[in-house]
Amino acid sequence: TLKELHLERNHIGEKGAQALGEAIQTHTTLKELRLECNKIGDKGAQALGEGLQRNTTLTLLDVESNQIGEKGAQALGEALQKNTALIKLNFEYNQIGDRGAQAFGEGLQKNTTLKELCLESNEIGDEGAQILGEGLQKNTTLTKLDLFINKIGDKGAQALGEALKKNTTLKELSLDCNKIGDKGAQALGEGLQKNTTLTILRLDCNEIGEKGAQALGEGLQKNTALTQLHLSGNQIGDQGVQVLGEGLQRNTTLIELGLANNQIGEKGTQALGEILRKNITLTILHFGHNEIGEKGAQVLGEALKKNTTLKELSLGFSQIGEKGAQILSEVLQKNTTLKELSLGSNQIGDKGAHVLSEALQQNTTLTELAFGDNQIGDKGAQALGEGLQKNTALTQLDLRDNQIGDEGAQALGESLQKNTTLTILHLGHNEIGDKGAQAFGEGLQKNTALTKLNFEYNQIGDEGAQALGEGLQKNTTLKELNLSYNQIGYVGAPALGGAFDTNSTLTELNVYGNEIGDEWKDYFEIIEDENARLRIYL
Repeated sequence: TLKELHLERNHIGEKGAQALGEAIQTHTTLKELRLECNKIGDKGAQALGEGLQRNTTLTLLDVESNQIGEKGAQALGEALQKNTALIKLNFEYNQIGDRGAQAFGEGLQKNTTLKELCLESNEIGDEGAQILGEGLQKNTTLTKLDLFINKIGDKGAQALGEALKKNTTLKELSLDCNKIGDKGAQALGEGLQKNTTLTILRLDCNEIGEKGAQALGEGLQKNTALTQLHLSGNQIGDQGVQVLGEGLQRNTTLIELGLANNQIGEKGTQALGEILRKNITLTILHFGHNEIGEKGAQVLGEALKKNTTLKELSLGFSQIGEKGAQILSEVLQKNTTLKELSLGSNQIGDKGAHVLSEALQQNTTLTELAFGDNQIGDKGAQALGEGLQKNTALTQLDLRDNQIGDEGAQALGESLQKNTTLTILHLGHNEIGDKGAQAFGEGLQKNTALTKLNFEYNQIGDEGAQALGEGLQKNTTLKELNLSYNQIGYVGAPALGGAFDTNSTLTELNVYGNEIGDEWKDYFEIIEDENARLRIYL
């Protein structure tokens, strides 16, 4: 019996959708129907709507990117009033506008089964949001509503804020990339004071400033349900963080906070430091793309020495420099809770990498470290290699877009012979040649932990490929190897292919963008055909 039907990215059009609409009226086993990117249009959607009114088994319908428009949305919205089976409806990228959204709002008032509704990228404005808000006030089943990338302003947000005061089932609301502004944020903040069920609120890129942040902070003081608040890409600024911080100091439920790209400087970072000292629940903080600088890094460092709950910290593009890295190194030597640290694009340099490597030798809790685009050369990589030899906790290291070269790669390759915990290593865009690859080939022969290794966009040639091939013959743990856009030719290709005579663990090999020639491409295709587990990108 057919339970799932996947027809995404075909050309079924209106007539095909009409046939499917008629079929689901009487079909009694189909539970999932996926029709993404099929140009079914409004008439096709109308037929599906008629089918849903009679269907009693379909639980998931995905009609993303189908040019359905407002008329088609109206038909499906009406279907929701009668349908008693559908649980998840994906309607993104369909140009339904306000009228289409209104139909869905009316449908929500009477529907008693739908739990997830995605209306992303549908040109919905305030009028549509207002009717959706009214629908939420009466609806008792919807748990997730996605309104990402629409045209909702403060009035629409106000209607949704009113809905939050009365709704008791919605758990996730996404309003990213709208234009709700301070007034809209104020309404949502007021809604949070009374709401007892919403756990995730996404407000990235919404032109929210200080006043909006203040209202949300006041909402957090009284709210006891929200666990995630995403505010990245707004204009909260230093004062906004200060007033938001007052709420966070008293809040006892928020776990994840996104404040990246908010024009926050040293003063705002100081306020955030106070939050980290007093808040006992926050575990994830996104704070990158702000201008915190070395002084801001020092403030955060002091706070993290006392904080015992934060597990993930993102500080990419924050201008912390070498001195900021040194401060964070001191933190890592004492902090016992932080597990993930992202420091991409911070001009840390070799000296910064050196002090952080010293921290790695002592730290026993950090599992993920992102270091991309930090002007780290061979000396910095050598220091990190020494750190990896003694570290027993780190599982992921991202060093893409640096200049570690062969000497740095040799140090990291040697560290693999002793390291027993690192599983993912990203070294793309690092000027690594054959000598660096040879060190990794030797490392792979002895390493028993690494599962993913990325060498894309380097200068590895045939000799390096041969060494890696020899390493793969003896390695028993690596699953993914990315060598795309290197300089591997006719000699290196068969060396890599020959590794599969003995290697039975590698599941993905990427050699796209090399000059291996058609003959060896055919050779790899044969290898792939003979190994069902293996995927080779040519």
